This record gives sequence, structure tokens and C-alpha cells, in this order.
Amino acid sequence: MLIEKKIMNVADLLPIMNLPWEKTQQVEVFVFPLRQKDSNITPQSMQGVLSQYADVSLIEAEKNAWHTNIEEKYGNIRH
Repeated sequence: MLIEKKIMNVADLLPIMNLPWEKTQQVEVFVFPLRQKDSNITPQSMQGVLSQYADVSLIEAEKNAWHTNIEEKYGNIRH
């Protein structure tokens, strides 16, 4: 599978997509073909593509993230 990635300025992407960042910021863009019937792109072949951005220290916190967020927003709702 061929994946292209490129660092681009947000300003260059605004004509084709709405982005929440400042025009002067840079983003990393990944481009890969859509899955076709005869394509051999599978979820397994995509595994690890973004692993360089993972923060291993947050993995444990993710397990309870939803519950923690609800508790922060609404307080302790356990009966």
C-alpha cells in the first residue's frame, strides 16, 4: 500500500477543507487511496501508521476516559 505524507500549511488546505487551526500553522497530511473491491488495503495494513504520535502514558487513562469525563461534567452520578 502506498501512503504519501507531506507537511503543509493550513492556508494551502483551506480551499478544499475546513480546518480549525490558524492559517500559519503547519499540519502533516496523510494521503492513501480509498478502499476498492480489488484493493488489498485492510485495517491490518493501516495498523501502526500513526504510532509515532501515540502517547503511551495516556493508554491507561483511555480505559476510563468516558466515565471520567462524565463525572467531571455532571458530578458523581452513581447511585
